[in-house]
Amino acid sequence: MALDFFKTWDPERKKTSHVYDDWLVRDFLGYMVDHQDQAYALPSSSKSLPTGYGWRNDAKESFDDAVRACLFGDDTSAYVANWRKVLGSGFGS
Repeated sequence: MALDFFKTWDPERKKTSHVYDDWLVRDFLGYMVDHQDQAYALPSSSKSLPTGYGWRNDAKESFDDAVRACLFGDDTSAYVANWRKVLGSGFGS
């Protein structure tokens, strides 16, 4: 899934090192939600792996929190609080 996502992500953002890392995570979570019912080829294999359905609600909630976080500057408490919902309490410590 991550490999397929990177094929679609803005190539200009890929060149900027860590500047867009928050948007990268946000956009990947959105991609996960939008592509929940697909199977993905395993690299270097003829096998594929279905994604299943049990994780979609958690991914959607994390995506929503990431969208909110990206509305704030990275030096604000709202930014940190929303990312902690996604990445855990250690974020921003």
